[in-house]
Amino acid sequence: MPTKAAPPDQVASPKFIHSSYDGRLDFFEVKFAAALAALRRTALSKESKESERETTLPDDPDAIDKIQTSEPGFNPLNSEKYSDPMYRIRMRTAINALPDDQRQVLILDWAGVPFTSNDPAVTTIGSIVGCGEQAARQKRDRAHKAVRIALEGDDQ
Repeated sequence: MPTKAAPPDQVASPKFIHSSYDGRLDFFEVKFAAALAALRRTALSKESKESERETTLPDDPDAIDKIQTSEPGFNPLNSEKYSDPMYRIRMRTAINALPDDQRQVLILDWAGVPFTSNDPAVTTIGSIVGCGEQAARQKRDRAHKAVRIALEGDDQ
């Protein structure tokens, strides 16, 4: 025999709702709401950080060509001033003033020795200097910065 459903006014009545409500759930409701708010804040902060990293390319085709052909990092060997003998002397002095490991990484990088290789037989900068790939790259970046500062300081 089919059962009759309760009329809508009884289902929504405060008496019916209050009889099934457990006051101990308030704690979990508050914690759940706080967790959702924290999740929302985390997602929004990640999104804002990623949007700040993105930069738009200029519409000028010449500027795009310069960006695509530009070489990352600083290499004083590619400077227009390299033909000047005094510039080369200052550059050599700045390189010699570097710590041994930075100088070695810088020279190996300019010689074309790779930082990483999938082939274990290929010698990498990290294996020569005795450090990992990331440490070798950081040493190269520090050396570039020191040489750039030394050369810019001499120009003034």
